Parts: sequence; structure tokens; C-alpha cells
Amino acid sequence: MKARILFFVMLTLLCASCGGSSSGAPPTPARNATVQVPGLMKTGRIAPAVTLKSGDVLEVGGFGSLAAEDLASGEVYHPKTDSFTLVANQLPIAARNLCLAALNDGTALEVGGIDSSGNALLQAEIYDPASNGFAPTKGAMNDARYGCTATTLQDGTVLIAGGDASSGQTTDTAEIYDPASGAFSYTKGDMIAPHAFHAAVLLADGKVLVAGGLNGTAVLASAELYDPASETFSATAGPLNSARDDFAAVLLADGRVLLAGGTGVSSSLDSAELYDPSSSTFSFTANNMSTGRWDPSAAPLPGGNAIVGAGSNSFPSQVPDAGFDLFDASTNTFSPTGALHIARMSAAAVVLPDGSPLILGGNDDQGGTGENYEPSGEIYNPTTGTFTVTGGLNALRGAYASALLSDGRVLIAGGFNETAALGTAEVFDPKTGHFIPTANNLAVLCAPCNGVTLKDGDVLIVDGSSGVNADLFDPKTMSFSPTSGPMIASQFGPTVTLLRDGTVLIAGGLDTSGNALDTAELYNPKTGTFAATGTMTSPRISHTATLLANGQVLLAGGAGTSGVLDTAEIYDPKTAMFTAVPNTMTSPRESATANLLGDGRVLIAGGLDAGFLSLATAELFNPKTGTFTPTVGVMSNERVYHSAVNLPNGRVMIAGGAIQVQTSFGPQDTTTATVDFYDPSTGQFQAGVAMLSQRDYFTATLLDSGKVLIPGGLIENATLGDVALETAEVYTP
Repeated sequence: MKARILFFVMLTLLCASCGGSSSGAPPTPARNATVQVPGLMKTGRIAPAVTLKSGDVLEVGGFGSLAAEDLASGEVYHPKTDSFTLVANQLPIAARNLCLAALNDGTALEVGGIDSSGNALLQAEIYDPASNGFAPTKGAMNDARYGCTATTLQDGTVLIAGGDASSGQTTDTAEIYDPASGAFSYTKGDMIAPHAFHAAVLLADGKVLVAGGLNGTAVLASAELYDPASETFSATAGPLNSARDDFAAVLLADGRVLLAGGTGVSSSLDSAELYDPSSSTFSFTANNMSTGRWDPSAAPLPGGNAIVGAGSNSFPSQVPDAGFDLFDASTNTFSPTGALHIARMSAAAVVLPDGSPLILGGNDDQGGTGENYEPSGEIYNPTTGTFTVTGGLNALRGAYASALLSDGRVLIAGGFNETAALGTAEVFDPKTGHFIPTANNLAVLCAPCNGVTLKDGDVLIVDGSSGVNADLFDPKTMSFSPTSGPMIASQFGPTVTLLRDGTVLIAGGLDTSGNALDTAELYNPKTGTFAATGTMTSPRISHTATLLANGQVLLAGGAGTSGVLDTAEIYDPKTAMFTAVPNTMTSPRESATANLLGDGRVLIAGGLDAGFLSLATAELFNPKTGTFTPTVGVMSNERVYHSAVNLPNGRVMIAGGAIQVQTSFGPQDTTTATVDFYDPSTGQFQAGVAMLSQRDYFTATLLDSGKVLIPGGLIENATLGDVALETAEVYTP
């Protein structure tokens, strides 16, 4: 039995009691091409971001991508169209920990950073929205630095303060950038103390508060004020009450500054404090945040309050949190508010023109290194206290149930995020290109999930996580409710097939001990109950189930008590009996795909063979003769855990999946983005344009428009480990 499938199932068992375009239209890809759904960044990253005078949001450089590398690219989020566009060119040197400031003329200044070799950088670039490009400043910065701050002053100049040099030594120098001349000049006085990775906040009187951060490895409590009139720094009346680094700082409407979270000497901090400009002192807030937050995100709200959230409470481990706290400036207290859909830390936070905070990018802790970089943002609604994703799925999700609804939308339910099974669900609307969370969750966590749209338009979701659980989804109310009766037996990962009479055949799967089953049952939508039907000729898991033209069901391959199977059987609804197909398949296969062709034959493609190696071969089942024959051609590469969908032109699109090989450490999967098309008229496969992302454990769905929705799934390789995806793409045949 394949270890990965068992892992999905056993995790679900453990979690069974855990609880339950410019107009905003979807993208229109060119024929035979794929585009991302709206609202997704081009590259997941940890990077600084600023809101430009136009209301657009610029994010520059940073660290991220699937290659986990320093970035030279930039991108712009357009709130009016909920879309991202890449900056036309790139920075001269890829850099993280750079400093970014929006300028009064609508442009933005980027300075410094550290490159992949550990060198602090002198580079300074201006982003101009008119050309959508970077251009070097006229003058050069005086000191190479990273982990600095860049603060636009009231006169339009920019204060660049502190940071580290290439040696790692923290500097106490500061300099002023003058947009009128394009020149940099040192301030008349240095900072009182060196600061790097600190906070800098422009106060109402035009001074700048510089607080906390690091000096080498020492976490700082010191704070000082920069006075633009004298170009000098002076100490605040008192230091911070707690030394803190990697914290959030927000200017409140009443002129005070909220400094929250971060790390102290050895742990994440749940404390926060307020700087009062009238006394130049710091005081603790009336209570602490709901959890410690290392590298949190924070933003002011239109009414004068603020939100602080995300980050991590597990310093030095990077395990992000999704929760947020609302800070009430009138009482100086925190209380929990809505949570992000995807937990993240080190995410940029900016304020959109309507006053809504945008939390952008960050680390979601997926992958073998615990570092995967988010290509999505989430917008906080101060009225409802909830977040909405800018684009993509509302959860990192693979091995989910997918069902095309009668109104053309697509339900995505349950699944797995490589950390836990999921009970959440969402619906994709082709008209907007967005995924909307359902009104409630599945009764239990569900991975892997299977579902089918019933003749009345509801969707049956079979998860088996409680042993005999099943849910019905009502598209009208966007909600789940339990079926009237439970399943007859616990079945993890069975096939779910809608029969011609409207009943549903549920066959095979695993029991609670991980053994393949030969049991099957029928769901009757009229009564909402399950009843036993005939017993399969062989126990099967990860098999295919295909409704044939005559109303019977072909169940083929899979894995059983003796390993991967090359047998198949037919279920006849008239007799409620299973009968073995006398001829075996051309190869043992588990986790293959099966598609009914226009001439009544069934294409069975890919999967794993008896040695648990992925296959590039495919075969055809002919119901008239009961025989399996190999296709004339083979796919462009081996694949398993892939997805296959029938296209309107009669061809079959076979996408993604993993190439699995055996190593001394066991099976090794490498996910692919390749696509093949099978043409029944020639029996040949033709390679197509690859997907935008590698992915397996996903379901491709043919939309009413003839386009194909490709959402979520996993990426698996030796470098990344396993990474669950929230991205989605749309293919136009």
C-alpha cells in the first residue's frame, strides 16, 4: 500500500475529533494558454511594500519564489481591478532587507539591501508609475546598508537611518535623500545608538521616532527622535519597557505610536506599548495580545484603532499564526478579531485608499524547510472584522473534493494542507474569477475527500473521517448539512459515482486500520440514506470508477491486500452485483485517471505500477469486448496523482501529477507542470503548454465556457518538501 495515501488517511483519523481583467472579470487566456485567476502575485515573497499616491501598492525585491532566493523583481497591486502587474524591469542586484518609501510626487524610493553573497548594497532606485520601471537615482547613497528604515518627511525628503553593513556591524549613520536633486547627504548628527531592523515612525510634529531593533546580536530597548529642523537625533525621555526586535509599529490617529510584539532576548513577545509624544515616554498597553507575535503585521484603522496579527509565537521556529488582535485606542486594550485565511508571518502591511489594511505576501511555513512564500494578499474589512483574499483559494489545499455545480460554479471542499486535514470549503465563480468561502464547514475534517453533484443540484461529500460521515452541500444557501442517515461502514478514500437513476455508488477505500475494502453501498438522495449493495470482487483503494455508456460502472486497478492491481470489475445497478472483468489490464495501476471517451471506451492513464514507479503509459478499455489494450502512443512523461478532464472537442487533457521513483530512502516524488492531450481519433498523446505551476493531488474541472479550472494541489520535490498551494489557473483549449 502506498505510504503517502496511508499518511493522508491516518492523519485524518487523528484529526477526526479536532472540530469541525480591468473590470475585475476573470482572466481571459489566449487559446492553448493558461493564466492565473485574478488577485495573485506573480511571485510569493517577503518584501517591503508601500501605498503609492495613486492608491496602488508597490512591493519590491525581497526573498521568496519557489526557489527560495533573493529577488530583483517588483510588482504592483491595483485595488480597483484586484490585479497584480510586474514592474517592467528589475533592480540591478537582487536584494532582501531593503528599504522602501513612497514619495510625494507619486514615485517611490528603494535603497540598500543585502545580496545573496551577504554584501550590503549601495544601490538606490526610483520607481516611476508612468513608465512602470526602476531607474537609478542621480546621486549615490553614502553607506551600503540593509535592515535600515526609509521615512518620507513632511518636506518630501527621505530619512534613511541605521541598518547593518556587509560585516554585520550595525551603523549609527543616517542620510537624507532629496528628490529635487536626487542626491544623498549625511544628517548633521548621527544616531545616538546604532539600530538595525528597528522601527521608524513619522510623528504628527514632523519628527521621526526610531525605536528598538538590533545592535549586532543585542536586542535594543533604546529609542530616539530625529528632528528635521536641526538634522540631529536626541534620546526619548525613556526607553522602551521591553527590548524588542522584529516588531510592528503603527501611528495612531491621536498621535501616539503603538509598538507591538516582536522578539525579546529569547522568545516571541505578546506585550505591546505606546509612545506618547507629549511626554516622550513609553507605557505598556492595558493588556497583552492574544499570543506572542514575532514579525507580525499591523495597520491603523479609519476610526483611530489598529490591528496587529499574524507573525509567529514559536521563536526561533517559523510557525505562522493566522489570528489578529484589534487594538482599541480609547481603552488601550486588545481583543481578538477576524483571522487570516492563510497563516503567515513577515507579511507586509499597507493601507489601501479606502482605509482597509492589506496584508501582503509572507511565509506560510509550508515545505521541507518550513519556508514557502505567499503569492496572495488579504484585505481586512473594519466593519465586519473579517479578511478577504485578493485572489486564489482561501486555503492551502490539496486532495480535496471538487464538483461542478448546476449553475456553473465549482465547489472545492476539504482536503489537506500538508499540516492537517481541512473542514473548510469554498466555491469558485467563473464570472468573477474568485473563490468564496462557504457559509459553514464540513461536519468533520476531510482528507482525501470525494464528492459528486446530485441530480437536484446538491453535492454529496463522502469523507468518512468520523467513520460513517457524509455531508450535503446546498449551493443556494452555500451551506453543508449532514445526510439524513449515516453511511453503512467507514470507508476512507472510496470512489463516488453518480448512477443514471440518481443514486450514488460508494465503493472501496480503506477501513480505520488502513486495510483496503471490498465493500460498497448506495446513497439514495430521495431518502437521504445509505444501503449496502453487492461486494466487490477485490478489495481496492486508489482505483478508478467510470460510469459507462450502458449505465454500468467500471472499477479498475488500485491497490489491494496483495499490492497494486491489474484487475477490474463491473458494477451493474440492475442486479446490484459486481462481476470481475475476465481480462486483466495491460499494467497494474493505482492512482491513475479514467475518462469515458465519445465512442464508449475508457482511457486509463498513468498511475503507479507494481514497483510503485509512475507510468507514462495508458490503456483503453472496450466495454463491448471486455478487453484492455495499450494506446498507440504514451504520455510525454510519467505521472501519478494527476488530473484528467474531457474537453468539448473530444480530446482528454491530462495535467500535472508527480514523477515517482524509488530511492534508498523510499519513494521520491517530483511534481510536474506538464500537460498532455490524448486524441481518440489517432490514439496518440501530444504535449501541450505547461501549467503555470507544478501541482499534483488536484482536480481539473471543465467549466461551462469550455475553459478548464486548475486549483490548488501540492508541490513535492527534494528541495521544497511538500508544499500545499492556494494558487489557481484557468486554461483555454
